[in-house]
Amino acid sequence: FLKMIKSIISEAVKKKIHIVPPPDKGGMDMLKVLIEEEFIPTWLGGTDDYVFNPKVAYADRMCTEEEGREYYETMPYHAPS
Repeated sequence: FLKMIKSIISEAVKKKIHIVPPPDKGGMDMLKVLIEEEFIPTWLGGTDDYVFNPKVAYADRMCTEEEGREYYETMPYHAPS
C-alpha cells in the first residue's frame, strides 16, 4: 500500500510519514519519543485503556431523524434536483 501511495505524494508529505514497528521490535520506544506512555493505547503497548463511546460523547449533539433529513435536504450539494 505504501509503495502505491508514495508515488503520488509530495516529498514534503513523505517526510512526515513514519512507519512505527511493532512494540516487540522497538516501536514502543519510537512512540514514547513522541507520545507519553499514558496516552498510548493498550493495544499498542501503552497504558491508556480508554474506549471511545460515541453515544456518550455525542449525546448532547444528536439530532432526530427528521432534523437530520431536513439538514441533508437543505444542503446545496445534497438537495434533490
